[in-house]
Amino acid sequence: VEVNAPSKIGGTGEDMGKKRDLMTVEERPMECILCLHSAGYHAMHPLYDTCGKEGRQYVLKATKSGIGGKPRRLAWVHTLCAQMLIQTKGYLYGVDKDGDWHGCTNINDEDEDADNSEAGNDSSSDDSDEEVGGQKYKVGTTIYKEFPDEQTGYLRFFKGEVKRFDTKRKFYKIVYEDGDKEEMTESQVKKYLQNPTNAATTKKAPEPVAVATRNFCINEEMSEEIKEARKLKCVICRKVDNNLRIPMQCNVGDEGMHAELKQLYTHVTDVCTKSMHVGCELTLHLCFD
Repeated sequence: VEVNAPSKIGGTGEDMGKKRDLMTVEERPMECILCLHSAGYHAMHPLYDTCGKEGRQYVLKATKSGIGGKPRRLAWVHTLCAQMLIQTKGYLYGVDKDGDWHGCTNINDEDEDADNSEAGNDSSSDDSDEEVGGQKYKVGTTIYKEFPDEQTGYLRFFKGEVKRFDTKRKFYKIVYEDGDKEEMTESQVKKYLQNPTNAATTKKAPEPVAVATRNFCINEEMSEEIKEARKLKCVICRKVDNNLRIPMQCNVGDEGMHAELKQLYTHVTDVCTKSMHVGCELTLHLCFD
């Protein structure tokens, strides 16, 4: 397996991909870096250092020598652990075979067509100032992008706003009116600047397309939230994490609990606030039963 050297979550900046190393996999991976459960066979996916064509599988450093020590090794995650952390917290994201993820253009590709076909967008507006540090569109810039409406099933325009610019990766963080988030390149922001008509759309939302996930990546945009989550102690393994494991807090009985799940827990009167790793919980079923 070809890996980046050095191997670092988020890549290695401008030097990413300039130096590579080779590692050999001789047996089926069992260790998930998101939890402590390593018994039995489970579906596993590699954890990459970043998305894009230069992304490679993350390498864990060797721990102490002797009994209990582990050698330098590749990072893997339980597919279920990763999916749960994506769906509930957005701490990770899936990447396909081309290095792309939903809402993200490959960081090595330039979307020149989008830049050259934006007739009708006023590049001299207040949202398009002179570039500063590679940032063309300032924080607060408004965009409009079409998404399926979960209630009606039809497409409609959602208003989004530039909240942050990543000077290292040259991505804009967009937050939409319904709370959803995604990252965009400069050309993508420009593409969605124009305010759409107010006419309601009758176009049915397309059916979801199944995209094969090649690997998962840690979502650096959630680094502060992940840092706080790692301060929680898993009630099963009793570990306070200072590495890549990310515990979750149960919210059974909470007002913010998903409507469909509330129907399953009508007998619960007190709010559950236990913290646990997804993999650890699956070995004991402490809360989900």
